[in-house]
Amino acid sequence: MSGRSWSVGRTAEVAGFARAAARRRDEALRLLVLVDGTCPRWVIDATKGALLPERPNAEVVVSDLRQPLRDPGEADAAILLVSESSPAEVALSLARRGMPVALVAEDALDAPLFPGEEPALGLVSVVAGSSGDALLDKLALWLCSVTDKQIALGACFAFCRRAVTDGLVRRCALQNAGVGAVPLIAGSDFPVMTVNQMRLALDVSAVYGQGLEPMRVAELLGVLGGALAWRAFARRILSAVPALGLVARAGVAFGGTMLTGELLKLRFDAPDVPRPSKSREKGSRAAATCLSLASAGAADAGNTGYVTIGEAS
Repeated sequence: MSGRSWSVGRTAEVAGFARAAARRRDEALRLLVLVDGTCPRWVIDATKGALLPERPNAEVVVSDLRQPLRDPGEADAAILLVSESSPAEVALSLARRGMPVALVAEDALDAPLFPGEEPALGLVSVVAGSSGDALLDKLALWLCSVTDKQIALGACFAFCRRAVTDGLVRRCALQNAGVGAVPLIAGSDFPVMTVNQMRLALDVSAVYGQGLEPMRVAELLGVLGGALAWRAFARRILSAVPALGLVARAGVAFGGTMLTGELLKLRFDAPDVPRPSKSREKGSRAAATCLSLASAGAADAGNTGYVTIGEAS
């Protein structure tokens, strides 16, 4: 395979990336959510819609934090909506099982205190925000940091897409900066960086719940056209200031990939891009999970902020 040209082998490589992105999009994802009725109402309201999965490969198991916890099984992460008076034992028991735990509270000082030193506390984090959007942004970043299923996470939960996509773009930009800075063979960096950007486009597409459709081909061609434009730009810089060689190649590769990522995000955030339909997935595990977050602190004594799971009709 020539480093200077686009070959059938590289086309097959891109097709493999498309299949891999689809597999990662459809990975099984399971979250455990425990809610304390004393948690501030706005925290519960901020999370109740965000934690409804959009795809059938995600399962959200919801329960009352103050009720005896039955065997939680295996989960990728546990999210506890808490207040200062919430019991700390549940978080510790989950962390001792090796499960990452987020204590979601109105303020970091409102999270329950843990007495003494405990090795499992390394798996417990406090997620707090001054508003619903800030809280969800921090929760998304935490979820991305504790699971290796980022693409499935973004595909299933819309509030995680920005954090997942930003991480993918940064990783690809750094890879391309390294490739551009040290080309082993003259011209060999272009096909490698272009393949990386095409893989990025396919991964971002999967994060937004999209598959390998004819529209994706047009987007990949757009990535290829952008790569050609950035290559021409880099050559102009090098011809004008040859001494900048390594820095210029790395900078153009990094900047070009970051710009490609931003354009991809704009494309998939556009209102004309189809979104996963919950109605099409009514028979799936995700749609069969009916998540009801009751308002905390309501006037009626029966409303405790309890979270229920039921079968969708």
